[in-house]
Amino acid sequence: MKCIKNAVVVFFALSILFCGLLSIPLKSAAAQSSSDIASMIHIYNDPDEVKEEEESQVYLPENRNWQGLPYIAVTESRIWVTLYSGGVAEPDPNGLNYTALAYSEDNGKTWVDPYIVFDNPGKNSYMSIWTDPNGRLYLYFIVQTEGRDYYMYEYYTDNPDAKDIQDIQWVGRRSTKGASSKPYVIINEKGQKEWLSFQNYRILSSVDGGTTWQEKGECVPHEDTLDYLDTDEPSLYQCTNGDLVALFRIGNGALGGVQKFVSKDFGKTWSEGEFNLGAPYQSPGSKIASMTLDSGAILICSHDNTTSIGGATRKGLTLYLSDNDGVSWYSLVLESRESSYPEIFQDKDGTIYVAYDRGRYTTNSIRLTILNEQDIKNGFYSDKMNHNIKVAGIGITKDIEQVNIPSEIEVPLGTSYEDVLQKFPEKIEIYDEDGKKYEIDRKDMLSYSYKPDREGVYMFEVSSWPENLLDVHELLKVNVVVKESPVEGGCNSSVYGGTIVVVGLVSAFLIICGIELCCRKIKK
Repeated sequence: MKCIKNAVVVFFALSILFCGLLSIPLKSAAAQSSSDIASMIHIYNDPDEVKEEEESQVYLPENRNWQGLPYIAVTESRIWVTLYSGGVAEPDPNGLNYTALAYSEDNGKTWVDPYIVFDNPGKNSYMSIWTDPNGRLYLYFIVQTEGRDYYMYEYYTDNPDAKDIQDIQWVGRRSTKGASSKPYVIINEKGQKEWLSFQNYRILSSVDGGTTWQEKGECVPHEDTLDYLDTDEPSLYQCTNGDLVALFRIGNGALGGVQKFVSKDFGKTWSEGEFNLGAPYQSPGSKIASMTLDSGAILICSHDNTTSIGGATRKGLTLYLSDNDGVSWYSLVLESRESSYPEIFQDKDGTIYVAYDRGRYTTNSIRLTILNEQDIKNGFYSDKMNHNIKVAGIGITKDIEQVNIPSEIEVPLGTSYEDVLQKFPEKIEIYDEDGKKYEIDRKDMLSYSYKPDREGVYMFEVSSWPENLLDVHELLKVNVVVKESPVEGGCNSSVYGGTIVVVGLVSAFLIICGIELCCRKIKK
């Protein structure tokens, strides 16, 4: 009996010790979170630390061959973006993949990359980032064990905006969520905030702020899609009437590339999967992102096509916005060239942030666009420089950051093509992100649709420039507005207008004189 009591005491002591290991504050790469993950997570409070440590230099942007799959979160003073890289591809045949967390403190102008690295020897895993309604910042890791089992691990911090990055206190623990997606916050039938997360096609729920999770419902894929479910990559939004819409990827753009499920009881039961729905519920075999904005509008980022293998793979990444629960959509092209894996975030001021990878194996960059709902409704970016911000780039390509030509020129109807070109500087100056200057002749400004005798807006753009430069902000595209000018002496001319004024004044004087004369006659 005494042995049993001693065993119970030892068991509880070990349990307390183990639980303590899962909640240790982390402030450096040497900090221990738990025995099975401590060696996988590295925190570099000093950016120079990565450069100085030979074994860490593999994580530097300049040593990456490719990068993609970003996630994004924004706090009071920092933008946080995660990315996936390492080795020659994903998955890397030699197990060299890792995920990294970068941040910016100046609205995307400069970045510290990496700050945290998750280097899981099991691979085929990722790091996602999320902020809860109270401002706590979470990092989620899918950890793959040697036996190829998976579990969820999380770091969180309550002070992500500490003035000194070294003062951020991270806490690590194994998560009971055990899900494959970040949480989504909905308003449930009681009018309360409820967290939902996906474990593949199962929906997990937490009503205590993520402390505990329970299975709530499940989406059952349509039988016609079963042969194409290479990965799920779910996202979720809530309509103004409370309905939930879950979107899942269908592989290779098959059957429209997206499967849609609807729940009318806050996630308990779900409709049969729908597919081949067209924009915005389509994809060429890539992740899509969706969310409900603070205004109640729905925002979806997906591709404008379903073309995949053998075609224009993953081009036409587009933002779709609906302010009537999906009855109709506004759209704005995010990137016409090859781009994928968007992730969207909205801060408390309503600003929208979209992270995505652009040319994962070609231009090799993680990009960020910052805009608002009105930009999407207008169909153009109010600030071009906030479009396609470079978070992390590798290789020899450089972004064009400044030019000496305007974004719009107005000319009268009948202006010849040659006279339009005279409106541009003789030498067009181009400056890259490093400040290096390039020059091209204005004759290289071309438009294939210009019609001098027809009013309208015509695009003139530079036909060629140094191949190491990328015009991601579209600074070398100029709208030429052709408008009918006032005809001299016509209705709109100042001469004619002045004549009307004079005639009007004379007429008024004569009428007044006539009235006065009539009044005198009446009095007589």
